[in-house]
Amino acid sequence: MLIKVQKGIAFVLGMAILLTLTACQQNEPKEKDGKLLLTVCMESTSGLPGSAEKGTTMENSIREIARYFETEISPDVTFEFVCLPYTPEERAELIDQLQVEMMAGKGPDIFILPCNDGFSYNETQLFENVEKSMNSNLFADISTQYDQDETLEHDLLLEKVMDAGVVDGKRYILPLRYQYPIILVLESEMEKSKLDIDTLGTSPEQFLDSVMSLESGAWQVSGASVFAANFFSAFSNVCDYGTGETFLDEENLAELLSRYGSLLATLKAESIQEDGAVWPYYLSDKHPMDTVPLCNRLFSFLDIASAQGQELVAIPFAAQDGSIIANVSYYGAISANCSAVGEAYDFLRLFLSREVQSGGRLTGDTGNYDASECNTVYGWPVRSDISAADLRQSVPQMLLADGANPDQQPDAPEGPAPMLEEDFFTSAYERIGEVRPFSHMDGEFSRQAMGLYDFSTYTSRTEQVPKVTEGLLHELETEVAE
Repeated sequence: MLIKVQKGIAFVLGMAILLTLTACQQNEPKEKDGKLLLTVCMESTSGLPGSAEKGTTMENSIREIARYFETEISPDVTFEFVCLPYTPEERAELIDQLQVEMMAGKGPDIFILPCNDGFSYNETQLFENVEKSMNSNLFADISTQYDQDETLEHDLLLEKVMDAGVVDGKRYILPLRYQYPIILVLESEMEKSKLDIDTLGTSPEQFLDSVMSLESGAWQVSGASVFAANFFSAFSNVCDYGTGETFLDEENLAELLSRYGSLLATLKAESIQEDGAVWPYYLSDKHPMDTVPLCNRLFSFLDIASAQGQELVAIPFAAQDGSIIANVSYYGAISANCSAVGEAYDFLRLFLSREVQSGGRLTGDTGNYDASECNTVYGWPVRSDISAADLRQSVPQMLLADGANPDQQPDAPEGPAPMLEEDFFTSAYERIGEVRPFSHMDGEFSRQAMGLYDFSTYTSRTEQVPKVTEGLLHELETEVAE
């Protein structure tokens, strides 16, 4: 982990120095077959277990949107694609190559990539920390294009989310998807426990106290998992990459870790063994959902609960001040080395259209172009005119989670599971206090928090709270200062 972070720091510093030295230089536009050539860097999970042979949903959507652009918008532009592979060795080699090219003033023109939340299937990213990369001017400033775009429907874009792409008044990225942590609980469980769902979403401290007050060991196990997975989201206004300042104080961090340690101390071997599989991958009709699950696969949980004849209630996971910390999960950006920023922006802006954001089709004079695979698997749309019902229809139905025995599949229900009510999303958006791109720190905080429990011996390590606190603060300060 340390080697990877240091390598990322060296790349950011090298690029910043290079861009400073070559600020007045302008690369010549790239051409292919007499057309302007734009290269797009994106993810590919071809070969990833459980994925379709044709690759990721985003990959196919990006290619289809590029085909629409070439055919319907600008026939004088053509695209080539650089796909970051799933295989770790091949991925690392390609990222090394791309970083060398970028430091030489070359490399891809456009990036359409996920932010690294620290728990993605492949941690190594081209840009380990998007927010730091924005502050280091690795991306082109597209403020003029964005602000003067009269067809973009700015009033329908979620302002809080879109502002996450701006640093010092300059826009460097277009957020394409965003997420915030959601706590999902079976309605029957809430009634049995006599606990109000709103209480779980008041603050991290209230969440921990509520889970510990219940007698069910399953609640302690799943509550510990939910808290750890969202630990970084418990803190607002953590740092400023522009000034190199950190605002998370030691006392605040240690106090919350200690309270979390109290929850971990309640975990028992039998509860973990019997009900530790709270993740959707292991659920089936023989293993019903009976605890507090995580939210990062909302539609999976909705479908599983429906297949089991269950109903879910939900509440966002709140930060210490009661607000919701949201994260940019997917973004589009243009390289600072790109010589055709205008054309690159014209392509990138298509990803903010209602058709693409809702997983629909782009319609042109020569036919339809399927963008349906650019769906909410990677987060929520950044447009306000896409309803919860629209979201439900854009995601394929799932009966049971990956890994369930096919012989245990129940009969298919007549239709997909109902979506959460519309006012859940509107009220949650009003509570958002900060939107920031995912970074590896999200995963590091979660791993360190869960590391306060030894699952091999079923014992808590609460005595390590001071050491973990010091280590996390040091890593955060190092990450921000470089």
